[in-house]
Amino acid sequence: MTGTDALSTDEALAALAERGVDISRRTLTNWRKAGCPCTKRGTSRTSPLEWDLDQVLTWMRNVGRTGERGRPSDGTHDAQEDLLDGAGPTPGGADDERASLRLLTQRVNLEIKQWEARKRERIEAVATGDLHSVDECRARTLRKIHAVKAGLLTLANGVAQEGAGLGYEELRRVVERRVHALLTEFAGGAA
Repeated sequence: MTGTDALSTDEALAALAERGVDISRRTLTNWRKAGCPCTKRGTSRTSPLEWDLDQVLTWMRNVGRTGERGRPSDGTHDAQEDLLDGAGPTPGGADDERASLRLLTQRVNLEIKQWEARKRERIEAVATGDLHSVDECRARTLRKIHAVKAGLLTLANGVAQEGAGLGYEELRRVVERRVHALLTEFAGGAA
């Protein structure tokens, strides 16, 4: 895309505005990320972009972009991506209200489908043993806490028996070893 068809970003925005498509630089950047055709003038990450107005307008028609505020589409493309992004018509009239209600219904239906898919995944994970119920997790955690509590309550007696006659450093190592064993048991899953 070189020669007379190539426009800078500012030139492309002005040319689009002349055709009734009054968009911001940010919108054009978002469109580029969504697949609107353009090329770089150089190889650097910061090289200026070149736009072919005909290609931009063709892309807009193909994906249903109108260039109006609120990111509305003209209804000619699959709106699932727009639904997830929260795009939709701008409020204003009865047609917009009906379109907004249809869009809201579509969003709700899409969220329900996604929720049902996540629910099926969780049920399958429980069935295969990859996921445990909340009650099982609580019971396991309580058993682990009880084991650590019992170990801490008997720590003093064990250290006193094992550490009788030892110096400070040896006694410190005995305590560290026993506490480490309790923590390892807790982390490893004492059941």
